[in-house]
Amino acid sequence: MFPPDFSQEQMISHLESIDSEDYARFFYCLNMGFTHLAINAFEDRIINMLSMCDQVKVKSLLGNDAEAWKLLLEKRDKLQSSTLGNLIKILNPHLANEDARYLDFLKKKRDEFVHRFFRNGEWPGDLGNNGCRWATRRLLAINIIFTRANERFLTILVKNKLLHREPMSRHGEAGFLYSNPNFLEKIFEK
Repeated sequence: MFPPDFSQEQMISHLESIDSEDYARFFYCLNMGFTHLAINAFEDRIINMLSMCDQVKVKSLLGNDAEAWKLLLEKRDKLQSSTLGNLIKILNPHLANEDARYLDFLKKKRDEFVHRFFRNGEWPGDLGNNGCRWATRRLLAINIIFTRANERFLTILVKNKLLHREPMSRHGEAGFLYSNPNFLEKIFEK
């Protein structure tokens, strides 16, 4: 474990001093972190996007007389306290079958990483150079799956009409603005 003030020079010196087996372990642990971040970025994307989707109701927090901002915060808190499995259960009734199956696939991959990745003894300290490189390839595959899922998730919400995707141009750069399909109607109905 490196202290929080471990400098770039110290890291370079450390990496130059270790053998190839320890470097493979270091690289394996580095990719473990990247994979963890990719999965959490995906879960955070789901929470952020579901917070915008009025068609996806979280029953316990929809009070008719609550203010819109309070509802949004309560909905976000409820979504943040949910597991990935529960978030997918909330979404599945609103999705086409192939999209629901894709999210189920992602949940299985996430569960494999979180709950079963080390079941075959892939602890960095127990593996040699080749074992670490093999486990690193598994991590890279999971990382790629969730990095792609992070982008694809927006497409799924748009395709299933849970969000609108509007072209947007700002300062000469093309981009997209995602919004709730009933956003304007909700603003002007009062």
